[in-house]
Amino acid sequence: MMKEPKEVLDIFKSYNALVEKEIGRLLDGCPRLLMYDMMRYFFGFADETGKPIHVYGGKRFRSGLCMLIADMCGKKKESLQVATALEVFHNFTLIHDDIEDHDEFRRGRRTVWNVWGIHHGINTGDAQLILVFRMLAKAGAARDFLEKKFLEVIEGQFLDFTLTDMAITDEKATEASYSDVIRKKTVALIGAAAQVAGIVSQQPKHVQKLLWTYGTELGYAYQMCDDLVSIWGDPQITGKTKHNDIYEKKKTLPMLFLYNQLPAREQKTLGIMYSKKGKLSGKDVARIIRLLDTSGAYEYTRAKIDNHAAAAKKAAYALPFSKKKKATLSRIVDALLPDIKKK
Repeated sequence: MMKEPKEVLDIFKSYNALVEKEIGRLLDGCPRLLMYDMMRYFFGFADETGKPIHVYGGKRFRSGLCMLIADMCGKKKESLQVATALEVFHNFTLIHDDIEDHDEFRRGRRTVWNVWGIHHGINTGDAQLILVFRMLAKAGAARDFLEKKFLEVIEGQFLDFTLTDMAITDEKATEASYSDVIRKKTVALIGAAAQVAGIVSQQPKHVQKLLWTYGTELGYAYQMCDDLVSIWGDPQITGKTKHNDIYEKKKTLPMLFLYNQLPAREQKTLGIMYSKKGKLSGKDVARIIRLLDTSGAYEYTRAKIDNHAAAAKKAAYALPFSKKKKATLSRIVDALLPDIKKK
């Protein structure tokens, strides 16, 4: 079972409790169909039989970040519906992501499609998306803003498919293409979580802009950190298959960096590996890991993470908040971006 990132959960603990209660209330208002038990299972509220339990269901940091910032502005109650919608939307994308990536486990548990089948995974995800818009029905400007950002996330998924379908030898398979993918697929939603708190709290435009910058810079760093964790992380902590991104031939930042550092002969060999159908063999993965370990890919990616983290903190300290509140936002950045190779 995946270990909880304690510091992050401690910061968001009270907000997570409210969001989880709201998700439970939302699902309790739905018909008694197995489909809704599948949602409960994915959120960590039920086991595969539908029996109520409470296990790790993710950091819920997008919803937590939204409520925290709104609370800093004195509008915690007003942010609950929007924050919950963010969380439900994010989890909808994960249900579909698991199908698209053929991932059998998430958070140390079997994925929805792995338990009930691809057809149910698609359908349950679709239903969850509809519930999101039901929650946002009366959210006004916040709904308009989030609808645009939600569409960007789906556009990011399209760009991810496009990059995935490219050969790693393709001249378009670049760091710039990777950045385009994560800017929409990951960064937009984290930026939205921060800014929509400002919208709900009726903060002036310049404050909303700072919140957006804080969230997006954190988003870039978070995704790049996830790239590192997916290659070098401990499966007992991540809940993911070891070296899963390599097995699935994902063109993450460390892999693109590695390819560009290799001599032509090694590039050709890597291109042949990545052109094979299906997942890579354990032998191929071991070879790639050895190349990654000596390429400087970890250090390069970590430097990028640190730059984005610094930009997020700079935006946080520019906000018209108290020193304590600014320090909390800064601490969140550090808590979400562990240097897994640092002793």
